Amino acid sequence: MALTVLMVAPLAGAAGVLVLRQRSRFEMARRLGVWVAFWTCLAAVALWIAWDSSIAGVQFVERARWVDRLGASYHVGVDGTGLAFVTLVTWIGLVAQVASWRVGRRAPAGLAAAMLVLEAAAIGTIVARDLLLFFVATEIVNLTTFALIGGWGRERRVKAATKFLTGQLLASSVFFVALVWLAWRYQIATGTWSFAIADLHALDLPAGVQGGLWMALALVFAIRMPLVPLHTWAVGTFGQAPAPAVMLIGGVVLPVSGYGLLRVVVPLLPAASSTLVSWLAVAGAVGVGYGAIVALAQADLRRLTAGLLIGHLSVAALAACVGTPQALDAARLQLLTAGLWSGGWLLVVGMLAERRSTTLIAEFGGLWDVTPALTIVLIVLAAASMALPGTVGFVAVSASLEAVARSEALPHARLLAGVAVAGVVAWSLGMGWVVRSVTGGAVTRDRNRGLRDLSRGEWLVIAPFVVAIVVFGLWPDPVRDLLTTVAPASADGFAGLGR
Repeated sequence: MALTVLMVAPLAGAAGVLVLRQRSRFEMARRLGVWVAFWTCLAAVALWIAWDSSIAGVQFVERARWVDRLGASYHVGVDGTGLAFVTLVTWIGLVAQVASWRVGRRAPAGLAAAMLVLEAAAIGTIVARDLLLFFVATEIVNLTTFALIGGWGRERRVKAATKFLTGQLLASSVFFVALVWLAWRYQIATGTWSFAIADLHALDLPAGVQGGLWMALALVFAIRMPLVPLHTWAVGTFGQAPAPAVMLIGGVVLPVSGYGLLRVVVPLLPAASSTLVSWLAVAGAVGVGYGAIVALAQADLRRLTAGLLIGHLSVAALAACVGTPQALDAARLQLLTAGLWSGGWLLVVGMLAERRSTTLIAEFGGLWDVTPALTIVLIVLAAASMALPGTVGFVAVSASLEAVARSEALPHARLLAGVAVAGVVAWSLGMGWVVRSVTGGAVTRDRNRGLRDLSRGEWLVIAPFVVAIVVFGLWPDPVRDLLTTVAPASADGFAGLGR
């Protein structure tokens, strides 16, 4: 029942928050949101304590009948990678709840409830072993994200929310048709319906059929990660969503969407992946450099983060295209790292926004003299995004690009790796310039002279991000070992690649 508790607790908490809101007990409602997120995070820690590292595969499995006539079941479980992602989701969910206390001016209780629902649904997408359950959880994530943008965003929130939802509805439509078709093919082959990922993985589909499905599902996850050229919704979303929601979108929604690519497309359609993967690889390599261009074109720190994340997620997609177990491990680490540094970075950006009511780069400068502690944290988080040695960002990016460069099966692997390396260098130089502009030089804005440094409470929520980035950057073996304990269907890689 451990995984069910992880999902039900935030949902029950959201219901409690809404009840208190109806009774005009707004302060109590917000406190409840924080406490529920805190205990959910502790429940994730309990999973670590109960985790059996000697078992390679899925643990904490729960299964119950759901829609018998369609072969759909409530089937959840978690492997090592999933455990790492669940922990990331619960921690960022807690930090977002704390951050919402200072920025949720419109219907703060509603904001707390919506973030709890998003947290529960994100956990559902990670632990689902049934494709229909995965679809339902994903749709709840999308609808809740839409509500967060439209309900609590900035001035152009309606346009940003509409653009986000339009892209997600397209992806959802394609995904639903694909999963129903797969279940139907399973029914033809066996006489019974099933949406279980393991069952669908066992289907023997013709190469041509796999090709069509692969293209459809690759489109779905290219929209949701997002990958170039289907990335345009991301910048507007980061610019308009409320600060706590941006943390959840950048640190949870996008990396978990990338995890879905590895969980669904790779194991379900191995033969098609091995023949069509070069197209995704090109999109990944180009996306690394294009993400740097998108980031450097922004004048706003939050919109800049969207461009950087596009680049980082493109590195993960490129590594996944190699298809070997080592490359897939690197891709998982890259996705996890992207969520880690972006969640922390966006938290610091939110702190700056609270102090100055702006996130424009030009409005800052000389922060080292005014807020030295905040500046040090910002530099560490930026270093991880730049993939500098000594941070987990360097470990993830270098492992991913090394796997690409060493591939003998991926067409033009060294060229693609070279293009990606150039993109990483570009975003690193650009991010270095941004950090220097924000923290270095003299204080040129009078409003920056009296900014307060990190408080004890702020240190408490930001310190775990910094510690994880540095510790796993210097000693990555524990997280690498955890990421290798994946479900067998996810560990196969692309058929024919690197074998």
